Amino acid sequence: MSSPGYSPQRAVDAGELPWSESRDPVRRLGRSPESDEAAVAALPPRAAALTQASLDLHRRVERLDQMADEPVAEVSPVQMLQARLGGAF
Repeated sequence: MSSPGYSPQRAVDAGELPWSESRDPVRRLGRSPESDEAAVAALPPRAAALTQASLDLHRRVERLDQMADEPVAEVSPVQMLQARLGGAF
């Protein structure tokens, strides 16, 4: 699992891992790390920018993980067609 380039999504896409197993907390990035704002501000500008970009990316992945856990309402193709027809007339 720790090999370079490994990702649960790639494993799911390749059929090597079921979606349900990919959602296991062990395979997730985890919570965004806390950082000391004063320490980040004291870094050289490029290092501070890289640190901030890394934290932002971590938080975005965390939000995507949360969205992936939300239940998806299944809509039948007939309901979708009826909605499209209703909107057209």
